[in-house]
Amino acid sequence: MRTQTLAALALAGLMAGCSQPKDRNAQEDSGGPLRTSGATATSGPSSTAPAGPVAPAISASLKPRPEFPAFYLDRINQIHDPLKTPGTVDGNAPIEMSGFGYDVVAKAPAKGIDLDIDGQLFGTTYGSPRPDVASAAKVPALTATGYQVTLPPGALKAGPHQVVVRVVAADGQSYYQSPVIHFTVR
Repeated sequence: MRTQTLAALALAGLMAGCSQPKDRNAQEDSGGPLRTSGATATSGPSSTAPAGPVAPAISASLKPRPEFPAFYLDRINQIHDPLKTPGTVDGNAPIEMSGFGYDVVAKAPAKGIDLDIDGQLFGTTYGSPRPDVASAAKVPALTATGYQVTLPPGALKAGPHQVVVRVVAADGQSYYQSPVIHFTVR
C-alpha cells in the first residue's frame, strides 16, 4: 500500500501540469463539448444494473496489469485533486467524476476507463480533449484521453467510499489499476 501511494505521488509530480483541475468551459471552448454520461453499475464480473444513461463498464472480465497506470482523477464534484485531498460530496445531487488516463506501456489512448467504486464498476465516457496530457507526455496522440461520468443523485449511499481508476490497455486485453482514492458522501 505504501509503495502504491508513493508511486501515485511520483506520477502526480510528473503530471503536475495535467493533474490541476481544469475549467470545463475552457475545455469546451478549446476542443468541443464535453460528453456526459451516466453509469453502468456491476455487482460482479457478469451482471449489470443500469444507474441511468449508460457507458458500459468494459474491464469486468479483464485481468489487471502489474504496471502503474498513467491516470488522474482530477475531481469529484467540488473536490479538486481527491487523490491528495479527500473530501465530501452531496449525495442528493449528481456526482461527477473526471480526469484522464492512457496506456502507459503503449503510450497510446486507452481502450476506455472504468471506475471501481466500492466494488461496483461504472463505465465512463472516454476521449474528451486533454491537450495538457499530450503536452506533458510529449506524445501528441494522447490528446483524446479525458474521461467523465455522472452518477445520478442517490447512486451512492451516505458515508465513506473508495474509488479505483481502471485504465483499459489500448489492446483491450487487460487494465492498469490506480491506488485507492477516498471520498465521502453526505
